[in-house]
Amino acid sequence: MKKYYILLTIIFVSFIYLSCSSCEPLMAPSNEEIWKLHKSWHFPPPAIRSKEVFCKKDEKEYFYYKSSATLSYVALVTLKKQNKPNIKASCMNNALLQGKSRMFRAMLHSAVQEYIQTKKRKPSSGYEEEILKNLAEHNRKKENAGIYDCKSLATQHGSEEFLACDCILYASFPDGKKGIIDEL
Repeated sequence: MKKYYILLTIIFVSFIYLSCSSCEPLMAPSNEEIWKLHKSWHFPPPAIRSKEVFCKKDEKEYFYYKSSATLSYVALVTLKKQNKPNIKASCMNNALLQGKSRMFRAMLHSAVQEYIQTKKRKPSSGYEEEILKNLAEHNRKKENAGIYDCKSLATQHGSEEFLACDCILYASFPDGKKGIIDEL
């Protein structure tokens, strides 16, 4: 009899949990789909890499942005004599360096567009500089911003040279787009 009550209790608690947690599953994007995330909010890179299943309603705190870059002439001349991993790293660093400020502006633009859509008015003036400063400050930590993936755009003699590259960058903000909207 005691087992019967325990079983009923487990079934009841499971039913209550399942009915209260209305999680519409959202699968992590594949390696190919990650390249389509340009200028969009999603979940943290480690969670995406591990192919976690998310709930659509969960806050997406990470912004993904595609940045293209080329290897600088100085890097090309000096690194060409060394090894290919340094050439790849140099192109990736250029993509990050050149793309970060554009990514922060795209994050802000995304939030402003949603603000205008929901509030039916533009935010008050003077917000841009302060929010961009907050985005830059928050993303100084390595775990908050970086490069998700890169691919070579230039091949030479049939091999990847990374003379030019496309990279998917990511940056975060507490509470994602909603957090930026709250600062408007």
